[in-house]
Amino acid sequence: MKFRFLIAVFSVLMLHSVCHATDVAFWQAYNPDEDDAANTYLLLPLNDEPIRATAGPIGAVEKSGNVAVVPDGQLGGAIRLDGDGAVRCVPTAIFPGGSISIEAWIKLDKYPEKEACVVFRRAEVDKSAKYDPNVDVTKGFSLIIDSKGALHLEIVNCFYGKRTRTSSPGGVVPLNQWVHIAGISAGFPVSFRRLFLNGTEVAAKPVAWGEGIVVTEDEEKKAAPVFIGNNDERNAGIQGLIDQVRIHRNVYKFWPREDDAWTQANRDRAVPDSALYFVASHAPVLYLPLDGNSEPTVNGVNDLKVKADRVSSIRGCASRDMRAPSRCPPPTSSTCNRDPRNSGSNRWG
Repeated sequence: MKFRFLIAVFSVLMLHSVCHATDVAFWQAYNPDEDDAANTYLLLPLNDEPIRATAGPIGAVEKSGNVAVVPDGQLGGAIRLDGDGAVRCVPTAIFPGGSISIEAWIKLDKYPEKEACVVFRRAEVDKSAKYDPNVDVTKGFSLIIDSKGALHLEIVNCFYGKRTRTSSPGGVVPLNQWVHIAGISAGFPVSFRRLFLNGTEVAAKPVAWGEGIVVTEDEEKKAAPVFIGNNDERNAGIQGLIDQVRIHRNVYKFWPREDDAWTQANRDRAVPDSALYFVASHAPVLYLPLDGNSEPTVNGVNDLKVKADRVSSIRGCASRDMRAPSRCPPPTSSTCNRDPRNSGSNRWG
């Protein structure tokens, strides 16, 4: 029991440290800080010529076949491919560790006849059941779309050269619209593979022993090129657009973008009029309903006092608002976000 408790504590602490430093807001251009960049193997904004990586140990980026940089990407520029071309990224270092996430924005013109690679890296391993560190030297990984619109994550480790594929249902990836796709294979203590479309999980499967990108001591010894939009033989090409490709070592999960349009003062969408409900992961630090008094119904801030002078009440959007010169000296660890739509509530987070 004590051992299990220590594992649980270690897992929570590790995940907390990862989430603190890693940007997963895929709906905007990534701009990694120092910690995030240290765990990024490849980041291609694909905004302009010449194509270059803005993070990761990438020594050269080369185009082959029909590849054009165009301005009409999801987050700026993008590359347009006709099924023949590819972008080849040559790393200067191995891909270390037992966890990987691969993601990109894509807009498909058509599905491939069989399969097309959004990201591809060939493994260098033999077919022997015995691991040989002199022969089994490079991990392989791919993010793939098939003819039925299914999304696949394929991993090949160096231990047995085992090829493991995780797949979504068909039709998950649509045509003629921008979508964000991602595949994650995470080692211990997560031990799961997941696929995402626009931050929503579309497939998940536990990683059994021997299926991870690293099993025990089988770390790769040799780096290999990463291909965008095709494989290394240029016979599995994407037809459409690709934007913002990222390969990362410390992303374990994505989330859909939260719909907060109602908080924007210049939007016509009405303020929700239902009762407020806060899920555990979004619990407020401080909540002031301002329903006739200044007392907070939630106050998780030490030594915070709220005082209002000359209080009067008027009808608000949620219930009743207070009209008063209130004083709420902010603590140093929080920020005060006032609803620009004047909903009758103040929240601290």
